[in-house]
Amino acid sequence: MSESFGLLAASVVRSPASLETLLAEVGAPGWSAAEFMGLVNQLQPQQASNLLVAGLHRSRAYASHEFMPLKEARALVDDFIDAAMPGAVFYSTNRVSDEPGSSDSTVVVLTDSVFETVVYCAGVTETALLLITEDD
Repeated sequence: MSESFGLLAASVVRSPASLETLLAEVGAPGWSAAEFMGLVNQLQPQQASNLLVAGLHRSRAYASHEFMPLKEARALVDDFIDAAMPGAVFYSTNRVSDEPGSSDSTVVVLTDSVFETVVYCAGVTETALLLITEDD
């Protein structure tokens, strides 16, 4: 998905997957799995959902810019979370709020983008890395 100043990159592969490969596929090469995992926070499924919905729905750079309708963002994220469960573990480089539709600042920046939303999902049969980037 690409909008005027936002881009969603995703890599989903059958587990086990090389995290370095996933990072390279979404445009964050040069990061080792150990470096990445040393900097992420583990999320509850609902926190991962809230973070992804916020990233898909509205721009963090310009809150008035809507990437996609909230209902559509929630449906996509619900499908993703449901497909990953049970047993999936979620991680992010973002600080995450427990409130739907909100997230705090990025802790670690993987790319050259101004804003990033990152969710790494280690599932039982599949692994996914989702990266939403925004440039000003």
